[in-house]
This record gives sequence, C-alpha cells and structure tokens, in this order.
Amino acid sequence: MMRPVSDQVQIKVTMNDEDMDTYVFAVGTRKALVRLQKEMQDLSEFCSDKPKSGAKYGLPDSLAILSEMGEVTEGMMDTK
Repeated sequence: MMRPVSDQVQIKVTMNDEDMDTYVFAVGTRKALVRLQKEMQDLSEFCSDKPKSGAKYGLPDSLAILSEMGEVTEGMMDTK
C-alpha cells in the first residue's frame, strides 16, 4: 500500500566570499512557506513579502517562492 510522505530537498551552493553576498531563498507550497516564514528567523527577517507563485518560473502551480531579492530569483530561475 502506498502512502503520501513529505519530501525535502536541500541545495547548498558554496561560493567564494568575494563572488556574492548571502541570499535567502525558499521553494515550497504556499501554506508551508507561510508557516516557515513565521518559524524561521532568516525567512521572516529577509523575505518580508508574501510567497509568489512558482508558475512564473516554470514550477508547478502548487509551488511558491520566497526570496530576499527578486532580481536574483529571476536570474536563478531563468529557464534559458
């Protein structure tokens, strides 16, 4: 018998200090992101906007994005 389970993906990108400042970014369901934004200090402090639809970036409609800087999200999620 199959049952639904929660999945979690963590991606860590290590760059040289001089290449880029730190950046806060999260992808998940809108409901999960709202909860995490209340619980996690970095998301609540640096991602003050509401989660934005991931469909704009080619993600399923069920996913949303929280981001510290919109222009960096545009560059990271660019499908080209």
